[in-house]
Amino acid sequence: TSLMAKKWFVERDEKDTAERRLLNFGHTFGHALESSTDFLIPHGLAVGMGMKAASIFASEFYEQDEILKDLIEVVDEILARSGFNFESLDNAFNKGNFEAFFSQDKKHNAQNLRLILPKSKSLEVTEFPRDSQILESASRAMHQSIDSMLK
Repeated sequence: TSLMAKKWFVERDEKDTAERRLLNFGHTFGHALESSTDFLIPHGLAVGMGMKAASIFASEFYEQDEILKDLIEVVDEILARSGFNFESLDNAFNKGNFEAFFSQDKKHNAQNLRLILPKSKSLEVTEFPRDSQILESASRAMHQSIDSMLK
């Protein structure tokens, strides 16, 4: 089922300019987490943490609703089953490194940070200005994501 869904996206948007971008949900945050912790966390878990962080980040900018809260809970359950030692990740997390890698993501352009964020019942490509407040919000969301896995 997953492969059929991805096939639909690839066939519909071969050049990754529209619908296919939605498959990158969690990747900007996840890739920054991977790189900033020297790949301490496996890619799939990093993307899962990125999905959670993107959801936390979105909740700062959009009205919170039950769907967003449910999404975070589902991702939490999946991550908790992984058996990964999130304490080691917390020790390795560095805000400055995270923000540097986050700002270098290939989906961004010179003026804006382009993020795939959940909004109610859908995902949206959203652009934010490249500024320190947005980077601070992104690193805070990732740190909250990590902290919540330690409880």
